[in-house]
Amino acid sequence: MKEEMQAINQSQTWELVSPLDNCKSIGLKWIFKVKKNQQGEIIRHKAQLVVKGYSQRHGLDYKEAFTPVVCFESIRALIALAALRGWILHHLDVKLAFLNGEIEEEIYIKQPDGSLWKAEKALFYN
Repeated sequence: MKEEMQAINQSQTWELVSPLDNCKSIGLKWIFKVKKNQQGEIIRHKAQLVVKGYSQRHGLDYKEAFTPVVCFESIRALIALAALRGWILHHLDVKLAFLNGEIEEEIYIKQPDGSLWKAEKALFYN
């Protein structure tokens, strides 16, 4: 959790603002995962902070959502091409994978301690 918070603060994902009247804010929640190796041994505990995007309503709180993802068919095609051409593939695990895209909307995030933060960059929605 400390590592995730340090990365979020370092990337200036949000800024503390004064409480606003009639301000709709989104809550946060932590998602915890246990990473294991091929033998099933625990190698890492991961924590990811996400905003509760399910509390928003399309057309009222936001206009569009964009999540850059790759489909499995593309990955399979790339692996097949690599096998065919004899390419070497490398695996990469991104430790702090959150979106750092600038946002145009005013999105306020309610912290557990009651403080209010204005989002400057995108976080994962859940």
